[in-house]
Amino acid sequence: MKQSFAKYSLLFLVLVSGCGIDLQTKDWAADNLRYFQTKEVIPNWFDLRYAENTGVAFSFLQDADSSWRLPLIFGGVLLSASMVLYLFWQWRKQKFMVLLPLALILSGAFGNFIDRVMNGYVVDFFHFHYSYEYNFPIFNVADVLVFSGVVLMLIQYYRGKLNWEDSDVSSSLQT
Repeated sequence: MKQSFAKYSLLFLVLVSGCGIDLQTKDWAADNLRYFQTKEVIPNWFDLRYAENTGVAFSFLQDADSSWRLPLIFGGVLLSASMVLYLFWQWRKQKFMVLLPLALILSGAFGNFIDRVMNGYVVDFFHFHYSYEYNFPIFNVADVLVFSGVVLMLIQYYRGKLNWEDSDVSSSLQT
């Protein structure tokens, strides 16, 4: 019982602190980058650049009509979060490291969701590029959390640490 409480307390701490760090860095970006637009960190490779993303990943749907874009975005977020919470419930007996990717994914999803609800957009500010000729889409800490969670989950799966057959997920997917 104590191990379970410690595991879930730590996962909750990861979720809350990741979301908090994301929101604080977005506030910092809004306060320090909004009017300066760009702060070069590594010349010709990386800078901090304020952007307001009304779309989803990589600004997809940004130019779409808001009458259907917003319900689609919020519906997608709720569906995705529900799926991750479902996995969390199905894998609840798994070890901390198996559940950690889910906490990271939820942390990032909630950070972007809160930002979108409060502002109507998501603040992005990390910008990788090659001499501004080749640009990677601008992103934020929440995106890093979601990406990290997915990568960790894939690593665990391919290393055999994440065993679908040992969880309740495989039986529920087969029915």
